[in-house]
Amino acid sequence: MLFADLEYWIFLGVCLSLYLFVPARGRAGFLLLASYFFYLQRNAEHGLLLAISTVLDYSLALGMGRVKDQGRRKLLLLGSIFGNLGLLAAFKYRVVFSTLAGWLGFAPVGEVTGIESVILPLGISFYTFQTLGYSIDVFRKRIAPCRNFIDYALYVSFFPQLIAGPIERANHLIPQLQSLGGLTKENASAGGRLCLWGLLKKLVIADHMREPLMQSFRDPAAQDSLYLVMTAVGLAVYLYLDFSAYTDMARGTARIFGVTLVLNFNRPFTATGIGEFTRRWHMSLVSWIRDYVHWPLTRGGATGHVALWKANIVILTVFGVWHGAKWNYVVWCVAWGIMISIDGSLRLRALHKRRERGELGRRFRRRSRVRAVAGCLLTGILWSFLVLGLFAGSLTEALAFLSQIAELRPPSRETLQMLAWTLPVLVGLWLAHAAGSVFDLDRVWIRLNTLSRATFVLGSLVALAFLRVKEPLDFVYFRF
Repeated sequence: MLFADLEYWIFLGVCLSLYLFVPARGRAGFLLLASYFFYLQRNAEHGLLLAISTVLDYSLALGMGRVKDQGRRKLLLLGSIFGNLGLLAAFKYRVVFSTLAGWLGFAPVGEVTGIESVILPLGISFYTFQTLGYSIDVFRKRIAPCRNFIDYALYVSFFPQLIAGPIERANHLIPQLQSLGGLTKENASAGGRLCLWGLLKKLVIADHMREPLMQSFRDPAAQDSLYLVMTAVGLAVYLYLDFSAYTDMARGTARIFGVTLVLNFNRPFTATGIGEFTRRWHMSLVSWIRDYVHWPLTRGGATGHVALWKANIVILTVFGVWHGAKWNYVVWCVAWGIMISIDGSLRLRALHKRRERGELGRRFRRRSRVRAVAGCLLTGILWSFLVLGLFAGSLTEALAFLSQIAELRPPSRETLQMLAWTLPVLVGLWLAHAAGSVFDLDRVWIRLNTLSRATFVLGSLVALAFLRVKEPLDFVYFRF
């Protein structure tokens, strides 16, 4: 049952209808049951893992709240860390462990005894990081352990953000779940707009792009260099549309119930540098790694160029390992970290020079706008090359694609014709993407009259009815 499936919206409609009659004290319990029903539809066996992770961290956090001895509290935290990461590694790195066992003589090399057929539990990466962050925050005494098991279990399993985030912090989500209100017109309108926007991005645009782009990606030798660059850019756009569509629908569904989830994307393609792009992309995971990996390793932060380079490489390496047991993921993210470090060093150096020269005033601002456009374009292209590592089946496949681009084969007539119509489309998508940076879209919506709102909603529903793909595809980040 996916957000893009009709079954999901039937499920949501039933939930909302029943929720109207649930008393205030029973709302959390009702949503907990609904969340487990939603999750178990995909694979009932994986519900046990979700329950184990929930009970583990709930119990250990209560222990950390009661115990005063710091040594014992550290042991409880280590239990949470190794328990959570152990479950995650057992599924994400099962083939690696099997191969290693073969090398060590515990099993014939290459014999995985069917382990490759084991399905990765949906959302395991996201809810593992969420529960682990909760345990660390309790250990640091930033939050008190949640004593109501239903509230905590709902925090872990809340169905709008269970499968692919955003990764929520306990101090933000649990208080909202403890004070669930009734359904309101304002929340339904705001949440409904987000859901509708997410459906349009997913079904009308993203899913139509996927197969043609992947066909070109799998056979780079058959295409010229410009076509391959267009493919890389298309994959970057597709990834954003697909992942942000899920986030929009997750945030929209939660908002209907009166719950505000954190923003996971902040118009990343308006960024003028790869460092700024990173801060705007998958923000809940990037901030999680910063708070729970970067700061502990650098003892509260990094100062100086060398320390910042080390921190960036560590953060993005963890980011790559999190994505899975493939070298292309790790190399992709390490390259990303190097680009972030270069970008930061150049910007810091340029800032010092501008301050020394006193280059301020209107002329500087006009020139910076031109640089901003160039920065957006360059950042988008760099990200497009980086993101190839996410779609490649292996590091060899990603490098083969890049090597074909490097051959600089002249564009064919068909490629130039395709560029002639895809370029205006990309510009239009970028303008729509950037509109929120110039206008407050919520205020614009409020100021629209009833006829204008109805026209927009009706037009969107017509587009979904006639322009949508026949069969929705899985969201990209369901793999992780």
